[in-house]
Amino acid sequence: MKSFSKQTKEILYHYVYALVDPDNNEIFYIGRGQGNRGLQHLKNKRKIEGEKNKIIAGIRAKNQEPRLDIIRYGLDEKSAIEVESAIIDTLGLDKLSNGIRGNNTSRGRTNAK
Repeated sequence: MKSFSKQTKEILYHYVYALVDPDNNEIFYIGRGQGNRGLQHLKNKRKIEGEKNKIIAGIRAKNQEPRLDIIRYGLDEKSAIEVESAIIDTLGLDKLSNGIRGNNTSRGRTNAK
């Protein structure tokens, strides 16, 4: 898929998505955006810098494509930021190729002590 239809973009509004390795169904990246943002990661077929792009290149080396899963959609921007950060905190940066925990993480995962 190269892009979402206009109707789909309107329904998605702000959304949170995951990039998934089709071999093992493991999420390797969490993001948020509008329009075709989630698909943009999959359009760049040459650039291999960064952990996320190395994982994508590795999947493609096996003649497969990463899967884009929409986790939540129809959100306002503030809610999308919160959902993205909560999922990253839950899965853990050590399991993802994300560089940061998300935006506005001051209320994010912390030890109760």
